[in-house]
Amino acid sequence: MAAGWVAAHELWFLVPAGLPLLFPRGRWPWLALGAVGLIWCCRRVALGRFTLRTGLEAPILILFLMAGLGCFISVDPAMSQARFWSLVLGAALFYGFANLTGIQSRASAMIVLLALLVLGVGILGLVGTDWSMTRLVPLPWLYDRFPTLVWGLPGSSVPLIGQINPRLLGIVMGTLAPVFIAVAFFSPKPKLKLFSGVVALLAVLMVLLSQSLQGLAALGAGLFFLLVWRSRWTLLLIPIGSAVLVSALNILGPSRLATYLLSPQNSRGIAVVLRLDMWSRALAMLRDMPYTGIGLNTFPAIQSRFYPGFLLGLELHAHNLYLQTALDLGLPGLFAFLWLLAAWFFVVSCNYRLASSQEYRILLVGLAAGMIAYLAHGFMDSMVLVSEQGAALWILLGMGAALPATSLPEKRRAVRGMARLPALNWSMAALLAGGLLASMMLAPAALPMNLATLQAHPILFRGDSADASSATRMGTAHASLLQALSIDEGNSQAYELLGEIAAWNGDVQQALEAFNHRVTLDMQDPLAQYFPSEYLLRRIQGTDLSPTLACQDLVQTYSNWMVRYPQRAENYVLLSLAQQSCQAGASQASQVLKLGLQNGAEPRSLLEYALQVLSH
Repeated sequence: MAAGWVAAHELWFLVPAGLPLLFPRGRWPWLALGAVGLIWCCRRVALGRFTLRTGLEAPILILFLMAGLGCFISVDPAMSQARFWSLVLGAALFYGFANLTGIQSRASAMIVLLALLVLGVGILGLVGTDWSMTRLVPLPWLYDRFPTLVWGLPGSSVPLIGQINPRLLGIVMGTLAPVFIAVAFFSPKPKLKLFSGVVALLAVLMVLLSQSLQGLAALGAGLFFLLVWRSRWTLLLIPIGSAVLVSALNILGPSRLATYLLSPQNSRGIAVVLRLDMWSRALAMLRDMPYTGIGLNTFPAIQSRFYPGFLLGLELHAHNLYLQTALDLGLPGLFAFLWLLAAWFFVVSCNYRLASSQEYRILLVGLAAGMIAYLAHGFMDSMVLVSEQGAALWILLGMGAALPATSLPEKRRAVRGMARLPALNWSMAALLAGGLLASMMLAPAALPMNLATLQAHPILFRGDSADASSATRMGTAHASLLQALSIDEGNSQAYELLGEIAAWNGDVQQALEAFNHRVTLDMQDPLAQYFPSEYLLRRIQGTDLSPTLACQDLVQTYSNWMVRYPQRAENYVLLSLAQQSCQAGASQASQVLKLGLQNGAEPRSLLEYALQVLSH
């Protein structure tokens, strides 16, 4: 009896259990996990099953496996574990909603629950957002009147760097707003239409206040999906819009527009420039660590330590949903994420066809529009499923995956409709296995490079001493790097890592040789690799790359690294080697090395050896 009562009120129990998972501290997340497990056991006793089979178990399992691997390989376990607990909370919420009985008759209750979520996010955003970060239109007379009460998220994976970013508020609201817009326009119940219209207005208002292009893109994509659902003729807007865009480009002039968008001298241009910089660094990480990713939620640590960009400082994420998911979970995790969404849309379409309640159908359409909005924002930013904000997305996924109560004929149609889901899952599983096999054959250097980074990055990041265990791991990394370079000699990052390992081992001669190889490779076209916005701008303007210009670009790149990370000896060595390659003179190159010694850069022995070689 008690087990049945707990199972019937599962969502209420998930609220207190979810808070320690959202803000993990000490042993509380483990206690919360135990509470979630107890809820599942009560469901098993009361209903004879731990959970309904949603058809999404395979991709969710892969996401958990890759997230666990991301924690295991992480250079900063604390940052990674917080995100893992967020995934546990998301899965608990997903199955809590997916196991609701009679969700078709509870559609109004689900809409009210989502409205409470929008209201909570709206209040939190109003008092906790750093409105000074809005960029499109300065409105100090408005934003300065808002209260500011929330500073950081204690115990979460979000560092205490200040208030909530308005972009995040815009993305969340832009994702949730289409649900209520669908109900407000298409629900047959007048009171529900009015209620949803007010909530939709609040959500849209918060998107506008955030001045978030990502939120506006999400909202626009969700609205477009709703328009297409009502009339397929809306698809004609795609070619019409494309023609208008092409005409506008011709009127403005492609070169003039590119100069504006690729210039760091204005707020729109700097956003484009920095994103291209981040994306180039993210792609470089994926090239070296495609199978495992870099470690869950470790983008700022890995990027700043091993993959510095031209202008980048400390960035929290890759500002692209798909790149960030691949970085967190590896390419298998990205595939599982897309697999999950594809299977979910299939399940939602089946539930829509089988539903007898118009209200429930409208809710499903709104949920689908919300997920389309979420996917649209991902091309400019990244609110990943394995994050605190991802809990809202898991709620949408769970509502859509819940099986509606149907009559016997409808159940039979459901069996025939859902019978195609296992075929879809098996096809996706085969595609994943085939993709991994093909990648190993087409890019054989990727696997040893991935293994080398897993061994070397944690030791170099933490600055571990040369004990027996670390020496063994570094030896394995060194051998893997040599294997990768024997297959692909054009990976400058492999030479960088080889040089750092050699310097860590005290073999400064080999380190200097490896860094010299990197300089040679980087000299070919440094901006294409490290500053893509300027590279694109030059291509548009017709500027040809000359050896002199390449030298200037590489010296500027290395100079930026030296200024931002003055404690790393390799940055001074790279700049000195670049100056020597550009025939800047031994005096200037030696001054750079002496500056590194004055600043206390480590390892000092590397600078001393490079200076000794230069003097001879």
